[in-house]
Amino acid sequence: WSQPEAGAVRLAVFDAIGQRVALLHEADMTAGTYEATWDGTDDAGRPLASGVYMALLSGDGRRQRVTRLTLVR
Repeated sequence: WSQPEAGAVRLAVFDAIGQRVALLHEADMTAGTYEATWDGTDDAGRPLASGVYMALLSGDGRRQRVTRLTLVR
């Protein structure tokens, strides 16, 4: 993702019913371009089932971007 200015960033993965399953990143970031990798596990390190998930990038109190992810095992 590209961050045009410094600020708080949170990147989380949600399942099809809207429950958060993984928090990939939560920190103050400087302006720049970043990437993240999700290994298909939840916050406890357990592998999740194949299916559709949503990645939500938010920061400074607003939702910035939602991306659909398909996990295939």
